[in-house]
Amino acid sequence: MLDVTGSELLTKAYPDTRENGKRIVWDMLPGYWRNESAYYGRDSWRDTPVARSSDYSAEYDRVTAEFDKLLASHGYERSGSMYITKQGSGQTLAFFCHFGVTCMLLSHLFGVSPHILVHCLAAAPTSVTELYSEEREKGKVIFRASRIGDISHLYAQGEPPAFSARFCEVYENDFERH
Repeated sequence: MLDVTGSELLTKAYPDTRENGKRIVWDMLPGYWRNESAYYGRDSWRDTPVARSSDYSAEYDRVTAEFDKLLASHGYERSGSMYITKQGSGQTLAFFCHFGVTCMLLSHLFGVSPHILVHCLAAAPTSVTELYSEEREKGKVIFRASRIGDISHLYAQGEPPAFSARFCEVYENDFERH
């Protein structure tokens, strides 16, 4: 959660903030962050006004550290930007998580800023994201996505997807989130 109270800079990034000053990080206006290169950097996002004024970095570190512990318990140890394994595994792990956590995990696995993912992906409730490991060099593992935010199962059953994680497609659409 981000508190924009008292920050002229953050008020520009989140102009429609309600009384308590609290905002979700990915509700930032694109016109603000798209011209700030720090938000794109693998590590520089931590030095942005948003990260410094919120629990963004701390939560990211907590989530990714716990995820790395889980992967380690399955034989994948984090080493720099990759994972090392002594014995690969074809085991399938399933996670059920919120959009923000999904973006943090993908960011960590892909080695990119989480800020890009929370702003450029949409994963509706019940969507499926599928990753698999690749050990192209003995003992060195990376992860690759085959699906991100897939909702084909909803369409197959005639269910409309939720509008969650999205904003208005056309500015004049007053009935959609701005």
